Amino acid sequence: MLLVLIAMVSERPGNPQVDRAKSLESHVAVPANIEKLLERACYDCHSNETRWPWYTALPPVAHMMEQDVDRARAAINFSNWQAGAGRTTGRSLGVLAAACAEVQAGLMPLPRYTYMHPNARLQPDEVQSFCAWTRAAASEIRAGQQH
Repeated sequence: MLLVLIAMVSERPGNPQVDRAKSLESHVAVPANIEKLLERACYDCHSNETRWPWYTALPPVAHMMEQDVDRARAAINFSNWQAGAGRTTGRSLGVLAAACAEVQAGLMPLPRYTYMHPNARLQPDEVQSFCAWTRAAASEIRAGQQH
């Protein structure tokens, strides 16, 4: 009961402002099925659109989750693609390839995240679709550099 009371009076972490012009979708074609997958399995950590559950109002949990999200956003932030992963062609290509490899290896989404958020687990066909999209996006980025 005490934890619920603390959560009710404590503030949850916040999110930075989202500028759609800097987002992944503004720079790379993202089909609807991949956008839904990203929102369901990736955006809580890898965007400025994190949904902070009630328990993130508990000070020790909030601190731990904020650190996790900060590290994830530093690696890839879909809301700030232009300034991060999409800053250069090489970086974009590397991030997309790494994202596919980590999803294929079962490293992403993090197992501890999917434990609390089972709907974020990716099915084998979703992993295939995600990797097919990363390859298509890489081709699109390469083609854009040739013009």
